[in-house]
Amino acid sequence: LIGGEGLTATVALTGSGRLRRALALEPTSVTFSPTPLGGQSGPLTIAARNAGQAPVAIQSVTLGGAGADQFAVVSSECSGATLAPGSACSIGLVAKPTRVGASAATLTVTGQQGESAAATLDVDGQPMAVLTITPAAVAFPSTIVGTSGPAVDLAVANTGGSPVTISAVALQGAGADQFTVAADGCTTIVLAVGASCTVSLAPVPTRAGQQTAVFLVTGDGGQSASATLDVLAGIAPTLRMNPAVVRPGDVTVAVGAGFPPNRDVALSFSRGTNTYKVTTDATGAFRLTIVMLRNGLPIGGMQLIAADQTDFTGVRAPLLVDQASFQPSASRDAAFTNGVTTMFARHG
Repeated sequence: LIGGEGLTATVALTGSGRLRRALALEPTSVTFSPTPLGGQSGPLTIAARNAGQAPVAIQSVTLGGAGADQFAVVSSECSGATLAPGSACSIGLVAKPTRVGASAATLTVTGQQGESAAATLDVDGQPMAVLTITPAAVAFPSTIVGTSGPAVDLAVANTGGSPVTISAVALQGAGADQFTVAADGCTTIVLAVGASCTVSLAPVPTRAGQQTAVFLVTGDGGQSASATLDVLAGIAPTLRMNPAVVRPGDVTVAVGAGFPPNRDVALSFSRGTNTYKVTTDATGAFRLTIVMLRNGLPIGGMQLIAADQTDFTGVRAPLLVDQASFQPSASRDAAFTNGVTTMFARHG
């Protein structure tokens, strides 16, 4: 410009130019720990950063590639966010393999102005853990109500292709309260492939009859295995003589109840040398008719004794052999002597 005084000046015109827009992902590659099929890895985080000079509006966060279905976005601060220059947002990812072997995918973050950045994801899908219980069925010995039967060890094993953490052991079913976990060596234990742990179970019946339950073990990945439990709970064995007072030559009946079913039981008198064998029926009962022969018969009080076995001891019934003619009327009950087989005792 030329002024009236002959002065001159220069004005510089500069354009602001176009500010650079850019996105970057950190890290650009993520490898998840080997994960069992049907399971889920722990979450890993990728940060999307505005590496340019102008704000970036995030339009989409997507998974692509052949293994895209083996991963999942579980959290995202980025979707719909606008990032100022230098700021960042985070994306949480997990691996959820359904195929054995390596799988890969690509995470892509795209801005509304076409900005984009990508990161690769990798995971190795492992065969599932498989739980088994040995034995798969336990039949406990007959147990008297109100007592505890012997414990049985059950082995819980991982026969699958990846480790598993035992999350719980439990008793289920109608008879669950008739059994107890005597020792638990499995809960919270991590079973490696091929490893096993032990749980001990015992019957503790509170009611008579056949009792059944299911023992269930579960893993942290939803794996499970079960075993069936069974026990016949009976009342305490009893033995009595009917009549309990006899004369030489009379007949008396030994009446047993509450014994183990279908079991041979040996009986003998505390005085004398005679031994008798009787077999209990399906309910644990028996009746044995005995003729009290005169020859060599001990006179006086004695007991009929059921020979001790592992599941019952000390079962006895009193008997009085009297030469006198008197017998209490209550000592005889025809209901116990009808329809039974007579066994003749030999007296030395």
